[in-house]
Amino acid sequence: AEESVEMTKTIPIEIVPPSPKLSVVKSSASLFEVTFRSPRHLFTAFSSGSISVRHKIEGVQTPGEYTFNVGLSDFSLPAPEVRIVRISPSVVTVTLDEVIVKKLPVQVEFAGEPAFGYRVDQEAIELDPNAVLVEGPKAVLEKMDVIQTEPVQLVGRVRSFRRTVRIHQSPELRVVGDAVTEMQIPIKAEFAEREFPN
Repeated sequence: AEESVEMTKTIPIEIVPPSPKLSVVKSSASLFEVTFRSPRHLFTAFSSGSISVRHKIEGVQTPGEYTFNVGLSDFSLPAPEVRIVRISPSVVTVTLDEVIVKKLPVQVEFAGEPAFGYRVDQEAIELDPNAVLVEGPKAVLEKMDVIQTEPVQLVGRVRSFRRTVRIHQSPELRVVGDAVTEMQIPIKAEFAEREFPN
């Protein structure tokens, strides 16, 4: 019989919430040390990309903390001859939160400063849209009053400009519809000419 070999790999897990109304906001583990045994001829075909771990949380309807075991059925393996010897950690605790939708004003994030003697006229910035609907975990969205754009470069600018820019999305948040806004950024001279009396 062909000799078997063992190897240990670090593999990420994808945790799928039980329904679109719930979101995974915290997990006690995102990477697993997994020891495999396989026939030697399959050893070279082994790459971390050929193995995936996906666990769907079942039978849960409400937000809260839940624990599950990572089992063989969660793995997708490159060949039936590959065996799993050990999984660490074997138990995962996740926190599920309710998914809500909230309307948030868009705020421009600037990088750098205009040329010396010029400034952005904050009051006259125009955004279209100036607010968007954002979907995400209730605990995250309740703390947010605005959502920012990707950074807009100001360095050295002396003229007003128009730009389409993406709205910044963190992994747990999703903008409903297009995640872009069109902006008009007015740049003014810092010192307006003044008339001096003779």
